[in-house]
Amino acid sequence: MTDFIHYTDASVENGDIVTDLSVDKIAGLVDKGDVVVVRRFLPLDHLKSLVDEIYGSFEGVEPKLMDFSWGCENHWRIDDNPPKSSIPKAQSVYITFHWNEGLKKTQLAGRMLGRLRNRIAGLDKDFGFRPDDNHIAMSVYQHYPCGGGFIGEHVDPVEPQKCVINLNLPGQFESGGLFFFRDEQKIPAEHLSDTGDLVIFKPDMCHGVDDIDPEKSPLDYYAITGRWRMACVLTENPLA
Repeated sequence: MTDFIHYTDASVENGDIVTDLSVDKIAGLVDKGDVVVVRRFLPLDHLKSLVDEIYGSFEGVEPKLMDFSWGCENHWRIDDNPPKSSIPKAQSVYITFHWNEGLKKTQLAGRMLGRLRNRIAGLDKDFGFRPDDNHIAMSVYQHYPCGGGFIGEHVDPVEPQKCVINLNLPGQFESGGLFFFRDEQKIPAEHLSDTGDLVIFKPDMCHGVDDIDPEKSPLDYYAITGRWRMACVLTENPLA
């Protein structure tokens, strides 16, 4: 049932993630609907410091919704089944941009993830990091709190990113997590990767996150406990 999962190792060289499997091989596996797991390439204490940095920087800051544009400030929001979203969800989302000062570890990790995504997608390595590009690269942390944090099954746009690169960050939870749908069958997938691994898959592969520790109420969007993941995603640049 899990023969669609492929594993590879990686290292960091000159600020880029270098995988043992070639980028072309990863792109081919993802394009046909398989999943590639890149085993942990950063130390555990560094990964924990990413969560601490993002959580600490927004502690005491009120959540808000903002439109994305070049020069936008870092911010966070709470998605408590927002009425305008077609996807049910209960999550906190922290969004940062590379032009803002501070959050040095987040910026470095986001750039590494974005450049790897671009290489797999066949894009210029720095696509999304320049003001004239038609998409903006932004680092996103999704926090699914204990007490039932989740996101329902959904697909994401394939173009231009062609893949999702999910970085599993250290969290504190016991049940729930990532799942995929394959051949109309739901496949729990949290156990198929570890903290610090990258999980790479095609955006239109149906996926979601099952309720995180639903028995541990109440759900608290401001708590640090729960499931954390990081990605560098592309959003349209309205000024390009």
